Amino acid sequence: MKIIGLTGGLGSGKSTVAAVLAELGAHVIDADRVAHQVLAENQGVKTRLVKRFGSRILDLDDSINRSALARIVFSSVYETRFLNRLLHPLVRRQIEKSIQLLSKEGTGVLVIEAALLIEAGWQDLVQDIWVTQAPLKIRLERLEARGFSQETALERIRQQADDNKRREFAHVIIDTDTDLDSLKRNVTLIYEEYLAQ
Repeated sequence: MKIIGLTGGLGSGKSTVAAVLAELGAHVIDADRVAHQVLAENQGVKTRLVKRFGSRILDLDDSINRSALARIVFSSVYETRFLNRLLHPLVRRQIEKSIQLLSKEGTGVLVIEAALLIEAGWQDLVQDIWVTQAPLKIRLERLEARGFSQETALERIRQQADDNKRREFAHVIIDTDTDLDSLKRNVTLIYEEYLAQ
């Protein structure tokens, strides 16, 4: 099984590229979705978060309100590190289980989509690292369209590795500052070349 680590900063087009790869037949694991699952299902994580941040991070049904948690955590580098130290080992464990299962099932290509692939040190889980990138102006426009204020978007972008750091690890760099049809064509070509290796 070939394993691609797909990473890139917030608003860089990572999820769009992941969707194209899924259309082309790759199996995609979204690390964010895995993290959401851990937040929803792991009682130990919930207990530690409530102990640290109080009941203000809970919904009326006593589940974790991810938006409330994000507002607190992403306003502080210190709290972001705390959350990452708590979640990353658990998310990694779930991804490792999925890798084992998909390998047994005969999956050809697995894509692990993870914004913090480099920061989390998960390079050893993958064989190739593909990085999406776009100019900051474009990223901010995309994030504002998704409901982020410019201030919040910049705050979150600053807490991630910068593009130069990601490029140090990249086997493939995908520029997403283009229209969707051109991006699809480009990703398809890159993927077909990858399969032919």
